[in-house]
Amino acid sequence: NLALTSGTSKMQDASTSKLEAARRWVFGATFINYAMAHWTRKCYTNVKVQLMAAGVSSYVLAAMDSSFMFTYAGGSFITGQLGDRFSPTFVVGIGLQPDV
Repeated sequence: NLALTSGTSKMQDASTSKLEAARRWVFGATFINYAMAHWTRKCYTNVKVQLMAAGVSSYVLAAMDSSFMFTYAGGSFITGQLGDRFSPTFVVGIGLQPDV
């Protein structure tokens, strides 16, 4: 019985080690994915002067600002509810899928 317990313990240690390695890999991949998405984004508020110089009216820019902020606010309510119903990790994982 002692040999069986010792063998089971070794299997659990190996399984735990593999799980820990997988967790580190997933964390690293997620971090790199998020960092690249964040660093390469181009926020149109930073290029408004160039847009106005290209002939885009201030009315269109205001509409773009408003639509972005209302969409962002609405999305926050939706993802907040999803985060309450499901695991937040799952919700973030699903949200990162289009970036993969």
